[in-house]
Amino acid sequence: MLDRAGFRTAAAAGALPAAATPAGDLRVYWQGPSVGFDWGGDGARTMTLVYNLPATNAIYQRFVGIDGSAYIVGGFGMTALTANNIVLVPIRSGIGLRLGANVGYLKYTPRATWNPF
Repeated sequence: MLDRAGFRTAAAAGALPAAATPAGDLRVYWQGPSVGFDWGGDGARTMTLVYNLPATNAIYQRFVGIDGSAYIVGGFGMTALTANNIVLVPIRSGIGLRLGANVGYLKYTPRATWNPF
C-alpha cells in the first residue's frame, strides 16, 4: 500500500515447493511485514539461497533483513535475512517497473497462515 509520499507498508506471503531432504519432503511457507519506500510493480519468480542451516527444522523462525528492488521492464530484487548465524537470500527475477528499498522480517512456518505477524 502506498501513501502520497511513496512510503510503503506491506505484508508478504508465499510458499516454497517441497524440498527433498534426507528426512523427506519439507514444505516451507513465509509471511511478514515490511516498511520502506517503493515505486512501481512487478511479477517475479523467487529462489532462496540458504547458508549455515544446522538442521532442516531450523528454517522455521523469524529472519530480519533488508530488501532492494530495481526493475526496468525486467530486473531483479534481493533480500538479505539473518537469524542465529543463518543467512537466507531470496532472489527475485521478473518483469515490471519498480524501484524500492524496505526493511522487515519474514517468518518461515511449516503451515500456511493469513497472519503476517
